Amino acid sequence: MRKILYTFVLLTFSVFVMCCSSKTEGEKSCKESRHNFDAIHLNDSALMLMQSVDSTKIRIAIQLLDSAISIDTIQCDRRSFYWNKAGAYAILGDSVRYEKDMETAMSLLPSDNLLRLVFYGKKYKKANKSDSSAYYLSRAIFLCDSLLEKKYDESVVFSKVTALSLYKGDMAAKRCLTEALSKHPESVLLSTINENWNYKKQTFDGFMSNWQRNGIPIENE
Repeated sequence: MRKILYTFVLLTFSVFVMCCSSKTEGEKSCKESRHNFDAIHLNDSALMLMQSVDSTKIRIAIQLLDSAISIDTIQCDRRSFYWNKAGAYAILGDSVRYEKDMETAMSLLPSDNLLRLVFYGKKYKKANKSDSSAYYLSRAIFLCDSLLEKKYDESVVFSKVTALSLYKGDMAAKRCLTEALSKHPESVLLSTINENWNYKKQTFDGFMSNWQRNGIPIENE
């Protein structure tokens, strides 16, 4: 069941990474660049194979993504390929290779990207580097608040709840989630998180990692 969840989340949200542009200095956006359509085709073929939970097909998908990475120089495409490759390793349960490719994908996002901020905040917290973790997580929470002032976005709320759970603890995260749900009870994503709050007998972060392993890409513009 967990493998099916990983595949579902990956296929549902990976398109966001593919379609969004980077703002790093000197880099052309996806809209301005000429895509390598051979690489795009390899990526699409890999995603088709990843709809299966068959480990042989998943490993073939990884090979296709490696080929896509080797021939494409567009940064916004390459981060999508690394993202999908990390998702494939997540399905296989290979946490070491998952972490390696996910971090590569994160490094190719703009420095002010919300998903990147949360990712590095979580990474440094795990490494017991509290100052570095606080730096990234506080920036993530500030950015979430700024974005939510402009318009409601459940995936931004998702990121804020995640950042709060890592930075200030479960109580702060739960308050944020409860407040958001009181205003937007129709949100399937937030309702699911709320209903499964105690799904794991550990911390809130333990449950959230099931979602964030494939993540919800937040390409703040």
